[in-house]
Amino acid sequence: FYGFSFSAIAENWWKRYDRAGWADFSIPVIGVSRDGPYAQNAFVRYLDSPFELFSDVDGTAAASYDLLTERDGMGSTRTARRAVFVLDTKRRVAGRWLADDWISPVPREAIEDVVAAL
Repeated sequence: FYGFSFSAIAENWWKRYDRAGWADFSIPVIGVSRDGPYAQNAFVRYLDSPFELFSDVDGTAAASYDLLTERDGMGSTRTARRAVFVLDTKRRVAGRWLADDWISPVPREAIEDVVAAL
């Protein structure tokens, strides 16, 4: 989960995941944000990214993981907190990470270890 497509933060992290080889995982890596499908498509093409992005326009997916939060200075806009969930083949959460802020790095090695253990 991430805040907004085309934000500097999202661009930075998706490029890092690509450089880290996350496209080679044995499971798909899917990004989720409240942007619409046209914005998601434009963003993934802009990045020339191997990942798929999912539009959670109304926030239902983010709400189901209890991730929706208010954004300072953005009126009543609620977005998902940055988070990573690793799901097993039965769609159970095998590992997770929730950001405390909008810029802290994802613990790549810990996530990669969870994926390798699946």
